[in-house]
Amino acid sequence: MDTDLEKKEYEIAFLLDSAEAEAEITNLLAKIKAEVTTAKPISEISLAYPIKKHTSAYFGFIRFKAMTNEVAEVKAALRHNAKVLRSLVTVYIPVKLRAIRTRSVERAAESTTTAIAKKEPSVGSTGAVSNEELEKTLEEILK
Repeated sequence: MDTDLEKKEYEIAFLLDSAEAEAEITNLLAKIKAEVTTAKPISEISLAYPIKKHTSAYFGFIRFKAMTNEVAEVKAALRHNAKVLRSLVTVYIPVKLRAIRTRSVERAAESTTTAIAKKEPSVGSTGAVSNEELEKTLEEILK
């Protein structure tokens, strides 16, 4: 049985009470033989409201590949760890915004250029008019 077929990419976002608690999370991932793909260094943040009597916490996230049945163990271990204030484990789905944005800009540019190309001249601009004809027209209007 090929184990790569059952592996998915997950992301853990967490709030810790101390910077040293990150080692416990990385040890937990090493224990289940997860392959870490991306890890953001933890940084201290102020919390909007107290969590477990803490007004600041250390935030970080780790993206990893693991077997689907082992992720439940990770969730349970995070829930029971007193140093983890909050955690969220999600399936990572990459977003392809740049490709969508580029296509919409190209469509807008195409519609603008075709609208400009198809624009017909206005009714009054049929050609060049001599000064004599303009003077005659003005005299008729002013009479």
